[in-house]
Amino acid sequence: MSQVDAAARLPALAEPVLRGTIDVIQTLILVVVVTAFIQLELPSVRRHDAVERIQRYVIVKGALSAANGLLLGLWCWAWGVEGALLWGVLAFALNFIPVIGSLAAAVPPVALALVLGSPADAAGVAAGYVAVNLVVDNIVEPRVMGRAAGLSPLVVLVAMLFWGFVLGPIGALLSVPLTIVLRAALATSPGLRWIALLFDDDADQSRERSSSRRYSERRSIPSTFAA
Repeated sequence: MSQVDAAARLPALAEPVLRGTIDVIQTLILVVVVTAFIQLELPSVRRHDAVERIQRYVIVKGALSAANGLLLGLWCWAWGVEGALLWGVLAFALNFIPVIGSLAAAVPPVALALVLGSPADAAGVAAGYVAVNLVVDNIVEPRVMGRAAGLSPLVVLVAMLFWGFVLGPIGALLSVPLTIVLRAALATSPGLRWIALLFDDDADQSRERSSSRRYSERRSIPSTFAA
């Protein structure tokens, strides 16, 4: 295949990048909407906690997606796949979509390696995508994302499955922010607060108990003076 033919195919190959970018923008808009809901509906203490968790989630998710895109872009470059930078950006954008995003990001560079190279080249590129996504998405991300959002890794995985089943792909995409909102709502009820604590990792449970004690002490001070 000539360079002219490859250039002619570039718009078609760039289309997934555009779709991935739109998905990222939609995700950010939805996160803003969820955050606005929290600001309006939750008490001040819980509101601050939930917003802080969502902010940490967005930052860490962006950093992990950037690492994913960098590693896969370098891998494509190492195998001589044309447009390695483009495939790195695509991997970054589609990594915001759970499960299917990583698979979709692998299709264009693997197909390009097969067409312009050989089956061995395509297999090598595919192996890199499988390895990076296995480590980043299935090992590193649940642990790091859980700590960032104050949720246990098991809760992060179960939340993605649950919200994905209830709301479809958009539910899986927003599983962590939705779970943070649910946890904050449960924490506002004294009778259901124990369920909210089950969502947390061990370190965050300790912080939650300390915060609850301080909040209770602050509320008891005016009553003491009034007596």
